[in-house]
Amino acid sequence: MSPNKLLKIPSVSELLENPSLRSLVERINHSTLVSTARTVLDELRNEAQTMASERTLPDVSELAERIANRIMENAPTRMRSVVNGTGVLFHAELGKPPLAETAAEAMIAAARGYVDDPRLSPGDKHVCREVVVEQMLRDLTSAERAVVVGSIAGATTLAMAALCCESELGDYGELIVARRHLVDFDGEYRLADLAGSIGPWLTEIGASNRVRLEDYTRAIDKDTGAVLWVEDSRHIPKTCSSSPTLKEVVAAAHAKKVPVIAHLDGGTLLDDDTLHFAAATNVSEAVGAGADVVIFRGDRFLGGPQCGLIVGRRAALERIEHHPLADAMHISGPTSAALAATLHLYADADKAKREIPLLQLLSTSTDNLKNRAQRIATQLAACDAVESVEITEGVAHLSGCECDDELPTWRIEIEPADINGKPRSAEQLAADLIEGEPGVVGRVEGDRLVIDLRSVIPWQDIELVTAFEAMDADEDEDE
Repeated sequence: MSPNKLLKIPSVSELLENPSLRSLVERINHSTLVSTARTVLDELRNEAQTMASERTLPDVSELAERIANRIMENAPTRMRSVVNGTGVLFHAELGKPPLAETAAEAMIAAARGYVDDPRLSPGDKHVCREVVVEQMLRDLTSAERAVVVGSIAGATTLAMAALCCESELGDYGELIVARRHLVDFDGEYRLADLAGSIGPWLTEIGASNRVRLEDYTRAIDKDTGAVLWVEDSRHIPKTCSSSPTLKEVVAAAHAKKVPVIAHLDGGTLLDDDTLHFAAATNVSEAVGAGADVVIFRGDRFLGGPQCGLIVGRRAALERIEHHPLADAMHISGPTSAALAATLHLYADADKAKREIPLLQLLSTSTDNLKNRAQRIATQLAACDAVESVEITEGVAHLSGCECDDELPTWRIEIEPADINGKPRSAEQLAADLIEGEPGVVGRVEGDRLVIDLRSVIPWQDIELVTAFEAMDADEDEDE
């Protein structure tokens, strides 16, 4: 290889001026561009050493394209919004339904600027957002006090640490819990692990499939720090109808002056048969049953941002609020803003069902779903990627768990068309839709792709059709 040929290799700065790389400047870190360009040039120099003399080096445009492809291949997968057509509302891989529009706007507004603090304008007239959130939670649940932390696991840990720390045993007392309540919450956390991380030892009572009231009364003594009562129908079998109610457990514990922590993984602020809330417990009912502390999520049936909500009696909540762990669990300003906006919607139950996506999905009538399915199916039938389309009745689920309530739904079943004379499977169609813009996630059943409208937010109907039309455009370009 002639040295003159090596001199023809462009410089990094020359490559970065090429349109192929200039278009990446706003999306890719500059140092990544430079580093990748240098790597590709080093590879070219090594290649040139053994290149036959009659072969020519790639020009600037070819090299720039090579660098751009290398960057895009190695770029981390970006997070993006997709249309959930699986019929599973709390999908393990897709997360939970989005926030209400007002909550998203409040979160963005708080994230773009500094968050106010009452110390900036002292006086009784200024109220910080945390106080507003607490007041709304108190009004909505009839609790005496409320505390918000970053997650339900954090809320549970904090409550156990605060309520079990005073006993005749020393630093921590025992935490009594039914054996069948020590569940694994979808791999997110385990109650036994949380308790083990802070000090209280667990006293398990009852059998793996049933607990009786006398199990509690026998176990509670002077060494008991607190009783943990868990409500989560996703994991706890519904056959345990003879199990004591929360109110009965509270009475037994309070008779011996022991506080009760009610853990509601599916706690809700509404009680409406149209929402299929059999899998959830109304927080107000738990408060009314006398629980000292009630813990629930902000991001499950509430439909708000991820956080852990703690409500209950004043004495118990003050111990929680002043525990050292509480300082490590504060939520951010944007999260607080989104939570406040979500709670504000609950002042009007009908408005909450209209504007909070999760409640909207749950309360949509089957007639509405059928009408939407018919309209979408007609549009999809005109797409080249679709051979045939049919709408059918079906069953959707909250989280795909076998013990979930079944939600009536309407589905769109799509048989894919061939591509340039070659057969296209339902799996291939599903994969192409996931990668498209916008992305669509469906469910493959046999030789068809199924889109379940129970988990599709109404405004996403047009995105669903657009995704199929975009596939037609891509195929036209390939021909």
